[in-house]
Amino acid sequence: EEVESLCDEIGVLDHGRLLVQGPLAQLLSSDGGSHLLVSLERDADESLRAELSKFAGLEVNGQRLQMQHCPPGEFQRLMAFLAQRKIAFTRVKYGYGNLEELFLHLTKRQLRD
Repeated sequence: EEVESLCDEIGVLDHGRLLVQGPLAQLLSSDGGSHLLVSLERDADESLRAELSKFAGLEVNGQRLQMQHCPPGEFQRLMAFLAQRKIAFTRVKYGYGNLEELFLHLTKRQLRD
């Protein structure tokens, strides 16, 4: 939170390696594709899984749809697909909400439980 409030430009280091550098707003924006998470109201059945397999990089795990690098066009296509088939969802998260989420994604780490 402190970095986000104090810095306009940042670099993300992991084990001494610079992963990204640039304006904070640009790094957090959805340009070029961002993380996508959709929570469905129900588990995806076999026929829905088959249809969702047409979306490259989309992982289906029960009620959870996840894509690590989701370009804006693919995000729109998936949302249109869900709406057209009247598939209810409870949550959609697209992009990185904060620097911590971006860091965890770039370093492929997870928060401790």
